Order: sequence, then structure tokens, then C-alpha cells
Amino acid sequence: MADAKRYSRGAALDWFFFVVAGLAALWLAVLSFTETFVVGWWGALFAVVFWALLAYLVLPRIHRILTTVYVPDYFIGRTRTSDGLLGDPVNLALMGTADQITSAMEAAAWTRADPVTLRSSVEPERRRLRAS
Repeated sequence: MADAKRYSRGAALDWFFFVVAGLAALWLAVLSFTETFVVGWWGALFAVVFWALLAYLVLPRIHRILTTVYVPDYFIGRTRTSDGLLGDPVNLALMGTADQITSAMEAAAWTRADPVTLRSSVEPERRRLRAS
């Protein structure tokens, strides 16, 4: 029993409120969805609100709970968001400062990608349309 994981009261209280908040968010989404059919044309607005609640409150919370339960403190080659959710797979990991990595990439004749902006996102599409 000496190697059993010990939890503090604060951690238990935090976990309790975390689960309660997840259930409350799910209940709010269900209520929003069921009330959509009662209000008539306002239902379209409620449907958007339902989608937002589900996509940005309920599903991330459920994902975080399941991640915590099934893969706690386990690195499986995936990034984590600021909320602790598992993100994209890690394809390449580099060690060094930004200057060291930039120098190594330039020495290998790599070029830095353009930053993602509205202009850099639209420009390739314009070139493709002009070519057709």
C-alpha cells in the first residue's frame, strides 16, 4: 500500500467540481436542444447555441475527463492544448533554441514558411484560380 497513489482533499474537491461542471454543461446542452422545438422560428438561433455549447463546453470536458481516466501522465506522441486535451500527433521534435534550430534548417537549405494570415491563406487560392 506504500506505493498507492495518495490524493489530497483539494485534489478530490477539484475533481468533484470538475465532474459536476461537466454534468452541468451536458444538462445545459440537453435543455437547450429540447427547448429548440418549443420556441418556433427562434429554434434556429437555439440550434446554433446548442451546437456552441456542445462543441466548446461539453465535448472538450468529456474528452478531458476520459483522457485523465484512461491515459493519465502518459506521453503517446501527442501535443496537449492549454486545457490539457490531447492534440495533434507529434511528427518531429527538435531540441535547441529557436536560433540554433533556424540556423540548422537554413544550413540544410530549408526555408521558413510564411506566417498564416488572411493574405497568405487567400493568395495561393487566387493563383490557382488564375491558372485554371
